[in-house]
Amino acid sequence: SRFVMAYGFGVSVSRLRLRTHLFVFWAYQACYYPFATLLLRDVWGLQASAVALCQVLVTVSDTFSSPLFGYYADKHQSHRALHVTSIVVAAVMRALVVIVAWIAVPAIGGTAKATAVAALLVATAQATGGGGVSLGDTATMNVIERAGGVADDYGRERLWGAVGWAIAAPLVGLAMDACGRKPEEAFADDGVTVIPRVHPGLDDVKCVVPWPYVPVTLGLVCALLAAAMSAVWLPHGRVVGTTVSRELKTRDDTKQQRGEMEDDADVDVEESERLLDSPVDDVNDDLDKSNLVARTRAALRSMFGTCVSVCLASCFMAAQDIYFFLFIDDDGGSTLLCGLAMTLTCCAEVPIFAVAKHLRKTYFPSALDVFRVVFLCYSIRFFGYFLLPSLPSPWFVLPIQLLHGITFGLYYATATATFREASPPGAEASMMGYLSGIGALGRIVGMSIGGVLYSVQFAEFSLFRSNGRFMWFVLGMLSLLAAIVTSLRLRRS
Repeated sequence: SRFVMAYGFGVSVSRLRLRTHLFVFWAYQACYYPFATLLLRDVWGLQASAVALCQVLVTVSDTFSSPLFGYYADKHQSHRALHVTSIVVAAVMRALVVIVAWIAVPAIGGTAKATAVAALLVATAQATGGGGVSLGDTATMNVIERAGGVADDYGRERLWGAVGWAIAAPLVGLAMDACGRKPEEAFADDGVTVIPRVHPGLDDVKCVVPWPYVPVTLGLVCALLAAAMSAVWLPHGRVVGTTVSRELKTRDDTKQQRGEMEDDADVDVEESERLLDSPVDDVNDDLDKSNLVARTRAALRSMFGTCVSVCLASCFMAAQDIYFFLFIDDDGGSTLLCGLAMTLTCCAEVPIFAVAKHLRKTYFPSALDVFRVVFLCYSIRFFGYFLLPSLPSPWFVLPIQLLHGITFGLYYATATATFREASPPGAEASMMGYLSGIGALGRIVGMSIGGVLYSVQFAEFSLFRSNGRFMWFVLGMLSLLAAIVTSLRLRRS
């Protein structure tokens, strides 16, 4: 019971509803994201460079769509409608990635036209889904603040999304294997490009459900459930008391910067009482009088180091996310191993999310202290992937995945809490959108690095004679350099 009280695991109705939504929403993401590269390669017949191009375009669309979703949600107070729409439309577009392939691949599979069509579909899906995560994080913070919590409590709620991902990913992998995923039988390699022989997976008469339909169908079901929960359960409006307190703090900070602070405590008390006693619409109108765009930009400038660190961490995460499955597949691993690896990463996230607040208070006085450890763990992780083909079995990758608790769980909990704490009043969704946009910018760099380096081999060096090894080596060196630079900056400050 002391553990439950100390780490805040008591459950209210609002938090139970939030956790159920997070579980289902991230289960939906787990049905698609881990297998997206396999769908593009094995269904559309794209090479690694073409897959990289598709993923870069996906991330470019996310760079702009997430901040725009947040901005319009704050401006028009349409958080709920935009969140529900984003989840549903994105799930439908991802299903179209397979449905259109069923029509188009026999004619254009493995060609530049296939790359263009696939890129358009996945980029549109990501653009329409840009508000799913950022507006969901905003609603999560609303639940926490209404319950009297603080931004650092985010990890204790987000861990239920990791649980949903951990359960869904291996089940989808098992279902895909059971439905006949055998890419080596579906393609012929002429030494230049990968050519679909007939229609990979979609026309396999031995399967009741062809394997490419498994992830998008299960994902669509979970997405509809998550959207319904968002529409009915989640609080998407502003938390008036918390917004007012942040507004008054912002005004005091402005006065301090201008040297205008006076003994005006009574005035602040009267102002807070007036705002708290006002209807929500009146409070929103009052807070909207300030230029929220300018104040948001000022908040981002004040946390420039954190923004750069988020960009770098997202760069490393993107290279791992996009090319990990291809690397395991090339190394002889099964789809089941990919799903289990994803499950283990989520299992590593759960305890870190649970104690992220305690870790930050006890060991990491600033966000940069967290990122220094994150970069160091990324370096260890990448060098582990680099050495994997030299080990007896690809299953040795599983212990390496335990570092994901630090490289993602601690990183994401810290970044989300930091951006929420820095949010100007009334711009909470905008700041979450900027967090997603900055992360997307980093992912573009990571995907580009992977697209250029994944297939690079050096025959004269035994350690660089297979796909992916040179890429992991370069990423390991870059993440180690980022850890060193962050340490030097912390020492100077």
